[in-house]
Amino acid sequence: MHSARRAKTKKFKQYSLLAGTGGFFDSFAGGGWGPIVTSTLINTGRSHKYAVGTVSLTEFFVTLASAFTFFTLIGVSHWQTIVALIIGGDLLRHRSLLNWRENFLRKHHSYYSER
Repeated sequence: MHSARRAKTKKFKQYSLLAGTGGFFDSFAGGGWGPIVTSTLINTGRSHKYAVGTVSLTEFFVTLASAFTFFTLIGVSHWQTIVALIIGGDLLRHRSLLNWRENFLRKHHSYYSER
């Protein structure tokens, strides 16, 4: 039984290639760090908790590096567009929270379910 477990675990040494590929797809394709890196870590024998925790922690640094590169290359000359994107994203976030709250209240409270 122990030898079967050992045969399942693969030795993975190409973390820099994995990080580069995940970071590239995250920056240029609009996402990919999570699915690429998490599935690779789990496939190589890491525990699910370790893989998800590691990917969640490093996602902040990947996003920070992408934003730094973006502002370094483009600059903040298009600040109106950047502010509009931030406001639009914030409004959509609030809208989804309001929709969730309304659906929750309709399901769980008699006042909303009688209407």
